[in-house]
Amino acid sequence: ITPLPPGSTRPAGWVEDQLSLQAAGLTGQLPDFWNYLVDSAWLGGRGFKPPNQFVPYYLNGLVPLSFQLPGDARLTEIRERMVGEILDRQANGTSGWLGPDVVDPEDLFSKYPAVEALAQSGGGA
Repeated sequence: ITPLPPGSTRPAGWVEDQLSLQAAGLTGQLPDFWNYLVDSAWLGGRGFKPPNQFVPYYLNGLVPLSFQLPGDARLTEIRERMVGEILDRQANGTSGWLGPDVVDPEDLFSKYPAVEALAQSGGGA
């Protein structure tokens, strides 16, 4: 089985309508008001008590949706901004470490969905 890159298929009909509703709903609006995204240490904010996993999980849904709806400039802007901010804060470019420092070993798990979202983001351009 060969995985298809994000955006290589396009929704139509009912599925496209549902994805558009999702984009216009919470997925497209959450970064405007939800503190766990707005102030996340992943994006340079003050952060919260671990786990700091909200941005990686959010991106894991946003990235594929943004490639399925390429005409939605808002989703594309959110994706590019968040992915760019994560990569810009990548451990000064020395170790490759992503995201906030891990104090609690259980918080290490948030790195995996972040890497998955970043891989998907690079595969659909």
